[in-house]
Amino acid sequence: MDRSSFTLDLGAIRRNAATLLRAAEGAELWAVVKADGYGHGAVDVSRAALAAGARALCVTTVREALALRGERALDDAAILVLGPVSDHDVADARSASLQLVVGGGPVPEDVPVHLKLDTGMGRWGLSELPSPGRDVVGVMSHLAAAESDAEFTALQIDRFRKATADLDDAL
Repeated sequence: MDRSSFTLDLGAIRRNAATLLRAAEGAELWAVVKADGYGHGAVDVSRAALAAGARALCVTTVREALALRGERALDDAAILVLGPVSDHDVADARSASLQLVVGGGPVPEDVPVHLKLDTGMGRWGLSELPSPGRDVVGVMSHLAAAESDAEFTALQIDRFRKATADLDDAL
């Protein structure tokens, strides 16, 4: 019986990142490399994405972020932790110059945070945005069905725009 095999084409990752950057018309590209780059090897995928112009890397846990931070070529990369964190994780994030997503509870101090607004996903996120403190560097949401429900996606985008309308000067 033949075994399955997998070949990672880092050139394809670089080309895909470049294509996304062109389509984004000046917006930044942040490469999501959680779960070991979706099983493709987070370090290699991260290096390829950054080489192609990605501005930052995103992972789920502080542990994943620390593993990337330990790689010499990724020492200076901006890394965002997407998932919830403990107090111990916050201390580790602060020490490793990581950025965190806050979707509930208090906003930690002295670490850059992105506030996650729940616009309809119904999982983890703030129902309304607090006043952004000095450590808030971004605001985000998560589209529930962007590929299959255009009407609901438009509603989520409208909710996000309304909730963030007054933040341009604050961030």
